[in-house]
Amino acid sequence: MRKLKKSFLAVVMICLTSVPLFAHDFSFGVKLFGLTIHPIGALNYPFFPLKLDSEGFVVFNPGVTLNAEYFVWRDIISIKAVQGLYGDCVMQFAGFPHLGFRVCFLKIARFSMNVGIGPTFLYKRSWYRLPGYNDSLEAYKGTKDEDWQYLFYWYAGEIETNIQVNDNFDVSFTVIPGVPDIINISTGFRYNYHGKES
Repeated sequence: MRKLKKSFLAVVMICLTSVPLFAHDFSFGVKLFGLTIHPIGALNYPFFPLKLDSEGFVVFNPGVTLNAEYFVWRDIISIKAVQGLYGDCVMQFAGFPHLGFRVCFLKIARFSMNVGIGPTFLYKRSWYRLPGYNDSLEAYKGTKDEDWQYLFYWYAGEIETNIQVNDNFDVSFTVIPGVPDIINISTGFRYNYHGKES
């Protein structure tokens, strides 16, 4: 786990030192997290207290994501940092930090769509404490003797849709397409700061 943390910190430092310290444009946002969809089903669905169907295909995960975005080139290419904190499918504490690049690939009037990719470190309280927990399809690392489970992706990403309310505020929707296992959906707002051109 220490090696994964060091790798993630190295990526953060590379991204932060590869661009000027002060950008012309920033955005900051908060989103409610959210809904989790299990397209092929969930093996441990009996443990999901907030499932919206009898077999846990859709589960409510209360929490938030905090988002900060630095625009490298116009409003098209950016670097985005996300910290998620939420209750997982069994309503135990979970979270993730993410850092990645974003590209705006569609913009029509007040509507825009971004796609992004980058490293993500996921963590959750261990599910091994649940009596009868089936770990046969478990992707997270961690043993029965540890309090936490964790998972690292170099290439996790998101698809974000923004609808501009005014010059500074957008309503924002995010889909994290972790198919075939999960799809996460969250919604909130972002504040856009427009700096002065040099």
